[in-house]
Amino acid sequence: ASRIASATAFWNRTTQILTMPVPVAEQLDAFGTYEFKIEESQGFILPDELFRNDPRLSIGNGRNIPTSVVKVSPMVGDGPYTDQKFCMYQYEKGVRTGSRSTCTVVDCDPPVQDPCSRPELDRCGCAELNDAPGPMQVEGFQLYEEDDVAFIPLDQECPPQTNMLRSVNSFTWSSERQASEMRNRLIIQNLSSVSTGYYRVCFKHESEVFNVGIISVRPSCTSPLVMVQGSCVRYCPLHKIPIAGECELDPVATRMDAVDTQAL
Repeated sequence: ASRIASATAFWNRTTQILTMPVPVAEQLDAFGTYEFKIEESQGFILPDELFRNDPRLSIGNGRNIPTSVVKVSPMVGDGPYTDQKFCMYQYEKGVRTGSRSTCTVVDCDPPVQDPCSRPELDRCGCAELNDAPGPMQVEGFQLYEEDDVAFIPLDQECPPQTNMLRSVNSFTWSSERQASEMRNRLIIQNLSSVSTGYYRVCFKHESEVFNVGIISVRPSCTSPLVMVQGSCVRYCPLHKIPIAGECELDPVATRMDAVDTQAL
């Protein structure tokens, strides 16, 4: 950086041009190799997504050196997007949710916790649930047919390595996955689950595992009915609460120190 004036570059966020002034007394030799290190903390931020050898990256001096495309540059930001939410119903083949980008309320607070809840979707301006199940579509950048998903309990984290990734047995889906033409969606057919509840969606891309978001599996009971041992009823029995539309044991009500006078 000694050949750059004051070892300082100037980043224009509007034009997205990084200017590195060279002192008049200095000279950058033709065909010379120079290494520059620019930290993100200095305000220079690349786009979230760049193709390998992306033609949007260019270099020049605005005078006697014409601007030309950077010849070699790495891919940036490939993989699935985070915070995606899916809704499906028990035993159905497919999901009821559409695109992750269909919520109109920016930074909705609190965010949608149950993508099967119509009031939550309405509050955040999200698209309504589809009337019929369709293929699960995971969105991202430069996704491939070799990528895959896995579903684990919500209280667990996606493992750091692909060989440690194991999906719960209640989920099944087609082994043939399809990437969209723009490679911004991975389409998964015939996704089904025999168990209800909330699960974390993990995504295997290249040699990495990503935490994509959550999926809610509702029992095949129409709201406000809930499922109890395979039957749809209006209320949960004693010591049980509705979780994703199915009556599950209430951990608070069954505590040894819980008493009848305590508010639950």
